[in-house]
Amino acid sequence: MVNYSEFTTAEEICENSTKLITFIDLAGHRKYLRTTILGLTGYSPHHVMLVVSGSAGIVGMTHEHLALATALDVPFFITITKTDVTSPADTLLSLEAMLKSAGCRKVKHFLLCDVFPNLLFQS
Repeated sequence: MVNYSEFTTAEEICENSTKLITFIDLAGHRKYLRTTILGLTGYSPHHVMLVVSGSAGIVGMTHEHLALATALDVPFFITITKTDVTSPADTLLSLEAMLKSAGCRKVKHFLLCDVFPNLLFQS
């Protein structure tokens, strides 16, 4: 077990770690779509986490980001946020329809997380 408080820099943590997870927060706004595409193609991520607001539901960029992950053949999972504020039932139905649509046809797997009250889909 590594005590990270003993290390002062990211380089020291990387040198003493056996497994690393890197999160790349890419833009969700249409104006920054080129940046998102560059991030997905330049970094070659192992997985994509698509974050969907439980209160806003699926918006246009959700479809575009899902299409990018599918086109680049990157496995993805979807997490629904703000489930403490609103019921995600409508968002879940919309996601299910989106994942069954032509061009996507992903099999959904529900994962109910005990630590965080979010529902996840995995491709």
